[in-house]
Amino acid sequence: MDFILRTGRDFQQTILSMSLSSARQEGKQKPLLKDISGGQVHMIKTLHRMENYRCDGISLKELAETLNVTPPSCSAMVDRLVDKGLLERIQDKDDRRKIHIRLSDKMRRELDHEERMMLENAEKLIERMSGDLLDRWYEIMVEVSATIKTGCMRKGKK
Repeated sequence: MDFILRTGRDFQQTILSMSLSSARQEGKQKPLLKDISGGQVHMIKTLHRMENYRCDGISLKELAETLNVTPPSCSAMVDRLVDKGLLERIQDKDDRRKIHIRLSDKMRRELDHEERMMLENAEKLIERMSGDLLDRWYEIMVEVSATIKTGCMRKGKK
């Protein structure tokens, strides 16, 4: 099990390194993610992942619980990211007291671009593998994906 986790982390780090190297070679910087803390990056990445399942945004309470921080701390981080134009606060249509948080359009575009670049680099790395190995890996990843989806469904996630 430990080997699988370490190898997964190494695979992810290799792809990230390739992507950062490509961005430097192209002269592209990450202006939207400049001057923000690791916790804020984690919040942004978490929202991006959660938005794949929900398009109406995430409640502040749910975001705080997911990040394992207090709601006031979460709210302060959200405020700073809203001020930078990276997040948006959206008022609930049915309950004006509720606020939903979601990525701004420009942040979503930046993350989508980053994801495309990382997928291209993953493809370059995967292309070095034999066909038989790729077939077995695909079968395993189908099982992993099904397990993840089943786990999310059990927790009441869509």
